[in-house]
Amino acid sequence: MKNYFTYEELKDDLNIVATYELIDRFDYKPISLHGMTHINNVVRIVSEVLNLLGANDEIINTAKIAAYLHDLGMKEGKKNHAKRSVKEAKRILKHKNLSAKTKKCIFNAIKYHSEYGKQKDIVSAVLIFADKLDVDKTRLGEMGFKVDGIKECKFIEKVEYNIIGNALVVNFVTTKEFDARNFEGYYHTTKVFNSVKTFADFVGLDFQILLNNNLWVDKSNIKTK
Repeated sequence: MKNYFTYEELKDDLNIVATYELIDRFDYKPISLHGMTHINNVVRIVSEVLNLLGANDEIINTAKIAAYLHDLGMKEGKKNHAKRSVKEAKRILKHKNLSAKTKKCIFNAIKYHSEYGKQKDIVSAVLIFADKLDVDKTRLGEMGFKVDGIKECKFIEKVEYNIIGNALVVNFVTTKEFDARNFEGYYHTTKVFNSVKTFADFVGLDFQILLNNNLWVDKSNIKTK
């Protein structure tokens, strides 16, 4: 029996759900969405990836809480939203049954979730990875369908990930309309690819990025800017 506050308890907080619903509703013509669909996707990814790595229940719970709270600051816009999200997380978790060390871990992960290469521990590392990897068709906002590069996300059916041998393998499953070169031309795509590399480096794995099960990006051709 667990003796600490859990993600399952947190997700029942209707005020948090309402905040994320408002973020998607009032973010004027967003390129990408930051509401409940995104949040649930990120929670799922951190949980599945940590399970692949054999993480224990407490680490997975900590990462899921960080994932669930990481974009609350978007209610006041994208700029500096990570800092505001930390403030919201501190308020929400203030009296919850979590150790000071666990809370610090959550707050650090939220603070750095937008910056690949800023990993402090496995929780911050997996949150950065999961946040960047949420680029399938469910992520696009109204303007996203019109912006070169990111509009290709509408053709991304899902993003798969697995550990095969000593490699983290990420596979983008797309429809035939997907234009890889157009997607690569969008500035955020470099962040997506680098988040895979930096996470793999952090956990001591090689990596491959596939497009419909064919090699797309690996350490021989990834950009590191």
